[in-house]
Amino acid sequence: MVFQITDYCDGRLCPRWLAHVGIAEGTIENFSMGQSAIVIHMGHFIEVGAWSGGKDKSDLRIDVSGSTTEIDDLSRDDIVDRAMSRYSSSAPSIFRQRGINSCYWMGDHSIDSHPSFPSVEGIYAFSCVTFVHQCYSEVVGSVVDLESMPLLSDEERRKLEDVLPPQFIQQTPFRRLYPSYLIHALSQSKFPFRPDDWDACKDHSVFIRAQFA
Repeated sequence: MVFQITDYCDGRLCPRWLAHVGIAEGTIENFSMGQSAIVIHMGHFIEVGAWSGGKDKSDLRIDVSGSTTEIDDLSRDDIVDRAMSRYSSSAPSIFRQRGINSCYWMGDHSIDSHPSFPSVEGIYAFSCVTFVHQCYSEVVGSVVDLESMPLLSDEERRKLEDVLPPQFIQQTPFRRLYPSYLIHALSQSKFPFRPDDWDACKDHSVFIRAQFA
């Protein structure tokens, strides 16, 4: 997994409020800041592209790279294959012909339907993190114990509504999977991740390296 957890603020890097996560197409050996990789991720649609070293403000940038010895090379290849198969089977042109601008979804994920487009069959409803978690879960089981996560609070919902269109957010209660949960799970090699205090694991800024300050 690779994560972007910073943004540019007044010419310097600062914590990114809505972190982004994807699956690197190949293993990143001896990861160092400024390294780039081809990444499969959920943007407006499932996309594949180069995440760079962050030389430009608009770059998708790798700030953190995570893996674990609990997942062997064959399983890791299978995870990438699952992600790529969803990318290959997607047909954004069909969505655009029907006036659908995005299949992004912040809520309970679905592999074959989207709550905002009930008449459209065979599409998906993922955020970046639920897409990554789904691909991993199909191969190695749940990385995070989704059922034990707390429901989204009113304050968390208000913050999401400030940055995402309302049609992208589930209006009924749901459990939000944070990218930082995945970082914690990988750093502890503990699957499924189930902390005693979920709130303490929501802040991904604790993983930002000192040179970002």
